[in-house]
Amino acid sequence: MGSYLKHFKTITKHKLVVGFYCSKMGLYWQGFMHDWSKYSFKEFFTSARYFQGTSSPISAEKTKLGYSYAWQNHHNKNKHHWEYWTDWEKGQVYGVKIPFKYVLEMVADYIGAGKIYGGKGWTQHTPLQYHLKTRDHRIYHKETDSLLLFLFGLIDDFGLKAAMKLIRKNKKLYKTQYKNGEF
Repeated sequence: MGSYLKHFKTITKHKLVVGFYCSKMGLYWQGFMHDWSKYSFKEFFTSARYFQGTSSPISAEKTKLGYSYAWQNHHNKNKHHWEYWTDWEKGQVYGVKIPFKYVLEMVADYIGAGKIYGGKGWTQHTPLQYHLKTRDHRIYHKETDSLLLFLFGLIDDFGLKAAMKLIRKNKKLYKTQYKNGEF
């Protein structure tokens, strides 16, 4: 029973941190709704079984089984994941341009995951470093990747508090630039 309670606490902390940073960017509803599927039967019990506390249980399940049942459900229900925004044509998988509000939620999700799993090792450089480390293994639309680099660059250069203020203050401008392909 211990892993179930620990998993519940971890996902709840993550959800609260992501909600906090979503609200800093003016995404109140998204912050509230973020990752509710983690409490569903399909995700919760499977993930709790693989709980470690230092990294996502999804990775442990993938290592053991070669796939993750919980992850299949999660990324198909949560639009802030890049996997949700992939498509294929003629045998080629490609990234679809992610709507702006979900890119912002993805930024908050990176922060939340980094702070919860990285703990005291998290710095303002962590989100950009993580993105740079993982982006070659993911399928992003080029404009989505450019926007992510820009937003993580703000955090990296100015710190989290100042970057959140910049993003909220300039949200309409950034959204318009993204919509017009200017990133």
